Amino acid sequence: MTLRDLVIVGGGPAGAVCARMAAQNGLDVVLLEKESYPRKKPCGGALSQRTVNLLDLDLSSALENEITTAIIHSPSGQDIIRTANQIVGYTSSREKLDAFLIEKAMDAGAEVIENTRVVAVEHLRHAVRALAKGDSHKGRLLVGADGVNSIVAKRVGLREWNADEIAACIVADVSMNSDEVTNFMMRGDDDTLPLEIFLGVIGGGYGWVFPKANGISLGIGHRLDYEADLYGSWNVFINKLERERGISLDVSSKKGARIPMTSLDTRVTARRTMLIGDAAGIASSITGEGVYYSIQSGLIAAEVAEEVVRMKRPHHIAAYDHRLKKSIREELKAARFISRYLFKSEKNAELVCGLLEDDDRLAELAFEMVTGNRPATEIKNDLIKRMVRSHLLSMIKLAI
Repeated sequence: MTLRDLVIVGGGPAGAVCARMAAQNGLDVVLLEKESYPRKKPCGGALSQRTVNLLDLDLSSALENEITTAIIHSPSGQDIIRTANQIVGYTSSREKLDAFLIEKAMDAGAEVIENTRVVAVEHLRHAVRALAKGDSHKGRLLVGADGVNSIVAKRVGLREWNADEIAACIVADVSMNSDEVTNFMMRGDDDTLPLEIFLGVIGGGYGWVFPKANGISLGIGHRLDYEADLYGSWNVFINKLERERGISLDVSSKKGARIPMTSLDTRVTARRTMLIGDAAGIASSITGEGVYYSIQSGLIAAEVAEEVVRMKRPHHIAAYDHRLKKSIREELKAARFISRYLFKSEKNAELVCGLLEDDDRLAELAFEMVTGNRPATEIKNDLIKRMVRSHLLSMIKLAI
């Protein structure tokens, strides 16, 4: 059996980016993916400009609509509309994006093996082995990029989710022609198609509608430590959209998904093993968006893997845990802090929307939060300063 430098389990954005960077750094890399490309993934499909900037790639073939506008709908139906004077993000197809990133990983020299489901992990004296049905792959290092239900994490004893670390959602892609999309979506100040966020449609979460090239993506989600009827709220949300916008929605494509949203308080490394992306639990507690953090974790893991192999020091893998937490831990904690008050109750959501309507600075901060183009740590600090200076009574009400 060939001993590879790096075995990666899972071929989403985190795994693909890690494979590409590690191969570029001279490592012998194999990536194991349980499905074949292109593959469907339940995902809203919004990408921030910040995420695009993190990759040194031309992503135009995987991007669809340019986003300059976001609309936040309050529980009572109030609309807060913000438009930037530049592109702040895009909608994308995960089928196209994942396939594109995997192609770039192969171009860099990584081997990608599809339709290979890893079922166990075995630690050897000087290596680690990923066991798949009918085959196995041995490496000096192992990266678990296999999502929220990570087999790697379970087999090396790294991860069990608490209720407040998981969000459940339902997502559907609805096919429409361009005229139908234009007629269905609300319009921004610059007449572009926006990201639409609906607060108050479910306890501990929100609903969304995003424009896509051939239709719309819509969904609803909430954190599991909040009591909520996910499927009942989904039906109410769809009926509301159909009634208000005068169109019947074919949501037969709907799928359920789980999103991990931790503060990185536990380890993401074990012996010769690193967790990245959703396997590490790194998504925003505000929006549920995790692609930016997934890519960041993949890049850091590739960097550490190269150092471990070059120095022949497997214990150096602990540097990944340190660097990842230094890079994004405070940001995840800040997002969790904000979400605690935003999703606390429908009353809080309505109060927040009233503040956004009355205060342009708060609305600007909310826009940056929704589009994901600024670190949540900075947004949190600016929010607190603004609330203390101008809305102290409302701040107290939100905390009660």
